[in-house]
Amino acid sequence: MRAVVARGPGQFAMEDRPVPDLAPGHVLLRPLFNGICFTDKHVFDGHVARSAGLVLGHEFSAEVVGCAPNLGDWQVGERVSVDPRIRCGQCLACRAGLEMQCRDGGFLGVHGADGGLAEFVSVPSYALYRLPDSVAPLHAACVEAACCATRAVRSGVVAIGDNVVLLGLEDYNLYVAQWLKRQGGTVVAVDPDPARRAAALRFGASIALDPASETLVRDLRIAMPAGADVVMVAMEDYVPAAARYVAMAHRIARTQGQVVMMRAYGSQGFAAIEPSVAWLKELTIRHFGNFFGNEPARGGRPRGDWQVTLDAMARGAIAAPPPNTAIVEFSRLADDAEVSALFAGMPGSASKIIVDMNA
Repeated sequence: MRAVVARGPGQFAMEDRPVPDLAPGHVLLRPLFNGICFTDKHVFDGHVARSAGLVLGHEFSAEVVGCAPNLGDWQVGERVSVDPRIRCGQCLACRAGLEMQCRDGGFLGVHGADGGLAEFVSVPSYALYRLPDSVAPLHAACVEAACCATRAVRSGVVAIGDNVVLLGLEDYNLYVAQWLKRQGGTVVAVDPDPARRAAALRFGASIALDPASETLVRDLRIAMPAGADVVMVAMEDYVPAAARYVAMAHRIARTQGQVVMMRAYGSQGFAAIEPSVAWLKELTIRHFGNFFGNEPARGGRPRGDWQVTLDAMARGAIAAPPPNTAIVEFSRLADDAEVSALFAGMPGSASKIIVDMNA
């Protein structure tokens, strides 16, 4: 089978791999759509380590094509959304519904096991969520990114009527914009890329600004005279403007406001901050390092962040994929150069890239 494999920074290759065997408790899937995550972009640029030889892809929908014995809950032909977290299910973090913190955990396509950017992939059966009839496989490939926004918003960071600034419009913050359009406050989206700014406006942002604009601070003060109640920061270190986002967030947040780190790779942005700003303004600074979870107090898996997001898509509360998404045909990724070009062009080529695995 054909698979996209990480071979080191700037070296993502198209390779021939054997169809994976079915381990006990696993299901063999045929991926349908696979989102290109901005974590993959960080790996491509050498900012995040990944084991050489791992098949990429952790944002994907799929069709069941085979099951290990004693997995009667799953049938060939069913369409699923795939939670990429690998976990033991027994440690304290797993029992608390915080599977991202599993002591023996990993992530499909990131570390620990091959991902879905291939013609077939074998995954643990616990990773699967059935698709509601109203959720197409293309939409389901967006659940992983969208549920990170779901967790941030449902964790009580934003109150009704809060004014929010989104610094950096990768997909996490784009889905935050969509959730917040029902909160009643002003949402200002900031990013250097015009496609991303346009996507944020279509997803519910009130205003979209370029961080390089000479009038940025003035425009923010007009929109939010007291400052932002909440600033959500997506600090992508391959976006030069992002080096200023954390310091900017501290300046534009109101007194006793909140700064939420939605995504943070590298330390460059933190080196630019003036700690006394956050201290004197009594800011609360948070990061959702667990990204998405299934806490028992909330009802466990049936009411976890993944299922809540999938249900929201089913009833039309969350749309996917983001506006200005590029759909790339897997069959057209003919060689290593084309694979590398796909990742090298992010994010300027589109607000999001999704690979159609059947085209």
